[in-house]
Formats: sequence, C-alpha cells, structure tokens
Amino acid sequence: RLANKSINGINRGKQKNNTSGFKGVHWYKNAWVAQLSILGINYHLGRFKNIKDAIFARKQAELKYHKI
Repeated sequence: RLANKSINGINRGKQKNNTSGFKGVHWYKNAWVAQLSILGINYHLGRFKNIKDAIFARKQAELKYHKI
C-alpha cells in the first residue's frame, strides 16, 4: 500500500541498538527518556527514573498524537 513519510515513521520498528526494548524510549545520562517524532516535530515526553513510567508516557503520547 502507498504510505507517506509520516505513516512510514509510525510503522517503523525499534532500532537494533535500542536498549529499552521499546520504541521511543532510551537511556540517557542516568534516566530513561521518552520521545516521539511526528511530521518532523520531536516531542520530548520527559525523563524518568523508572522504565515503566517512560513506556507509559510514550504509549499515552502515541494515543494522543497518532490517534490510534
């Protein structure tokens, strides 16, 4: 099916060097960081001590911005 760059970005999986096991969540300077990129705009969702909180923030942002 045809898809634009934005849809392809949403459908893309996690990178092979991802240490969290979840797309959009990574470890940086003593904290888990959650982020989301849509239409070339990067959204910083926060820094978290707990990985579960970072994953939850990412999932909530996906629901809000991707309108799944």
